[in-house]
Amino acid sequence: ASIGLNRLTIAKTNLEKLSSSAELSTGLGPHFYTLMAWLRAWKNDWKYDDASIRSVLSAAEAGDVAATSLLAFIALEGQVPDDLKSSLLNLLERDAKGGSPRALADLGRLHDLGIGTSKDEIKAVSLYRQAAELGDANGMGFLAQAYELGREPYSKDLNKAVKLYTRALEKGSEATFEILADEKQKHSKEFWKAMQDSLKKSQLYYGEVDGDFGPGTKSSLQAALTSKRVGGIPELALAFEVTPQKPQPLATGNQATAVAKNPGRTQYV
Repeated sequence: ASIGLNRLTIAKTNLEKLSSSAELSTGLGPHFYTLMAWLRAWKNDWKYDDASIRSVLSAAEAGDVAATSLLAFIALEGQVPDDLKSSLLNLLERDAKGGSPRALADLGRLHDLGIGTSKDEIKAVSLYRQAAELGDANGMGFLAQAYELGREPYSKDLNKAVKLYTRALEKGSEATFEILADEKQKHSKEFWKAMQDSLKKSQLYYGEVDGDFGPGTKSSLQAALTSKRVGGIPELALAFEVTPQKPQPLATGNQATAVAKNPGRTQYV
């Protein structure tokens, strides 16, 4: 989260000075305390203390969608105590039913990794699909991974995977960048050739389309990630701009499998 560092430093300093302002905290409600917890963690090398975590949980329980998203991020970083994980799951289900695309993607990750619930990869992929179809960048990235690996119920399709990965990067998904750049050895040479070709067509990659992951390929992924960013704001900060959309039914159980096999919505690729 080094992008926009100077502006973030100024914002942190100003918010800390105003943290005791009853008028400000009353005006922003739980949203204010969510942002303060995030800024305190940023100051502390992204370590969330127990008080900050429980403050975010309280904000989420009060209806702050951004707080739920932040709590999910903290859980995926392994910093949420076990006794709070079931509460997080319930909050994400609430926000997903309320129409939050990011909540759908985060809920998918919890089911995928077995955080606060048993592992259910088919349900996870279904949730990624729903999130992606509502425009969530992380949902697109994780759905792309499902196509790349041929995760049930989808067959392996590198063309769809590359298109979704590229779209997720262009929408600012740092999670997608990590899947690609930080786990580069997990992708085949065939995949990297297809990815390089896609990036080259987008005029983001100028090297040889040879399937070898080098500095040029990594730089092109970074260029895609920042190409459509708004003001260089880190992805997590974008969570504070969440606007609930029209409620969508949340698929569960056998219904989730059916949705994954027959999405019935606009096809992204």
